Amino acid sequence: SHQLAMRFAEGIKNIPGFRVFSSGPILREVVVESPVPVAELQKSLLKDDIDAGFDISKHFSHLGKNLVQFSFTGMNSSMDLTSLLEALEGISEDISKASGIKKDGKKHGDVSEIPESIERNTPFDMPVVSEPILRRIIYKQGKLNYNLTEHPSPSGSVTMMYNPDINESIAGLSGFSEAHPYALSELTQGTLKILHDLAYYLREITGMDDTSLHPAAGAHGEFAGLTAIFRYLESKGKKERNIVITTDSAHGTNPASSAMANAVVVEVKTNSKT
Repeated sequence: SHQLAMRFAEGIKNIPGFRVFSSGPILREVVVESPVPVAELQKSLLKDDIDAGFDISKHFSHLGKNLVQFSFTGMNSSMDLTSLLEALEGISEDISKASGIKKDGKKHGDVSEIPESIERNTPFDMPVVSEPILRRIIYKQGKLNYNLTEHPSPSGSVTMMYNPDINESIAGLSGFSEAHPYALSELTQGTLKILHDLAYYLREITGMDDTSLHPAAGAHGEFAGLTAIFRYLESKGKKERNIVITTDSAHGTNPASSAMANAVVVEVKTNSKT
């Protein structure tokens, strides 16, 4: 992903109208200044079946206008890079009617662009095993540790709760695992429907007025829950009920979330009996 980002940044230099915004080190994300509004750029890319680009300007307006961030992961290939650069080059030509773009006889992202100094000159020695054997190896290794396949969860929250294997299979579907958090809403209607239905089910089961799926982690959920509880108590004129009792063996996020919610944290000491 780092190499793809570097090659993308180099490719952008040859496309009139587009400019790499930052000259700092590049890991796997590149911010580019676009000659057109980002929303217009994204729609143009979609015509080539390319869903790419995050509107930085929308969230960091002080940095400038028409700034779009392109991110690369291990899921992307040189072919993806070539398609993206060629699409941006086409957009540039349509916008500026530019001519005389320097051509070097190479396709964007072509393997020939890789420096000879880092090209492999020996066969790639990779052990090949069948999927059933690989699964057995992974299962055997997993049994060396305390695992959720054979034992109950030792924790009551966060990521250690019981998750059936079917959940992992569903979460691994490309529609979920490859979706970008900032993907256009018109391209994620299936995911949005699932989130909407889940929120509805949780609301019906708990009897609450509304549901939020915004918390992205256990500690985030703790803070959100405490905030809702304290706002409710304040509305009932019970602002003094702001004490949270936790044990000295509790996860560190418990007292931390409580403190962030302006609660008074009372720690209970544990002993051999508790």
